[in-house]
Amino acid sequence: MTENLREFVAGLPKADLHVHLEGCCSPELLRELAAENGVSLTEPIRLRTGFVAVPPADAGKRLPSFRSFQDFVNYYLKITEVIQSEKDVRRLAEYMITSCQEQGVIHVEAYFSPTTYLLFDRPLDPLFAGLRSAQEFARDRGVTLRWIFDIVRNAPGNGEDTVRLAQTARSGGVDVAAIGLAGAEDARTPNDFLPAFELARREGFHILAHSGESGDASAVEELVRVLRPERIGHGRTVIESPSVTEEFRRSGRCIEACPWSNVLLGLCDRAAHPVMRMKRAGLNVVLCSDDPGIFGHDTLSNYELASALGATRDELSEFAAASLQNAFVPEKRS
Repeated sequence: MTENLREFVAGLPKADLHVHLEGCCSPELLRELAAENGVSLTEPIRLRTGFVAVPPADAGKRLPSFRSFQDFVNYYLKITEVIQSEKDVRRLAEYMITSCQEQGVIHVEAYFSPTTYLLFDRPLDPLFAGLRSAQEFARDRGVTLRWIFDIVRNAPGNGEDTVRLAQTARSGGVDVAAIGLAGAEDARTPNDFLPAFELARREGFHILAHSGESGDASAVEELVRVLRPERIGHGRTVIESPSVTEEFRRSGRCIEACPWSNVLLGLCDRAAHPVMRMKRAGLNVVLCSDDPGIFGHDTLSNYELASALGATRDELSEFAAASLQNAFVPEKRS
């Protein structure tokens, strides 16, 4: 991105609607937290379920590269292992919010995976305190911060525990806006999580789901039919089906596109990413960062990739405006 274009995009008020708190952890911060908390970055990760995950050999040394989605999950688990206190959560969130502020991001909806910490037998109250503290830090800097508690497809249970944790956190002052669904798309079916999402809807949470990241358009179609999410995370394969594309165009359901994440997980080539085809087909698409600390590409980098794929300045402005229009806030910001 040229300096002039970068300044132009940074000057656009925008939201990041799909960013994972743990995914904001840079290699440098991973090293620091590991040292402070006495966690070895080379030792296997052992969960209370008996699952053992081997992190990348170069964890914390440089931006990682992944041979498979499981490699990515293992690295993500190592990040989760080093986050142990209110201070750790606040520190990571400060990094996220400061970066957002520099990019013209004025509203953030960040994913947090509470049940993953339970797999480490980690008490959640200090982490929830960190989420509250992060909200104050963001507010003081003119950024609104809301949380999405995500159900992990690969985790035990049907996700109702995540909804109950969200209720507990919300009653304690954590601004939980939504319940999401993440993890390997082929691990479980949408019907497995229907009771959890019905509970979430009754409790007044917005409904989200990752879909169409690695799964095909028919998988997206099934998930939308069963769970009826308000937004879809990734959704890159929607465009492969004319009927699914038409359903998204007609409904206006938002797609949170994360182009660099898709490219660096090996799901598609950079030049072939469909984000501009999706937008020009009339779909409601926004650009998001997903895991900027892991992939080394922030929100502006994803706008840069859209520009490289042909987005005009007007289209970049439309992406930014759409991100605010699709945000979960009582009154839409513009």
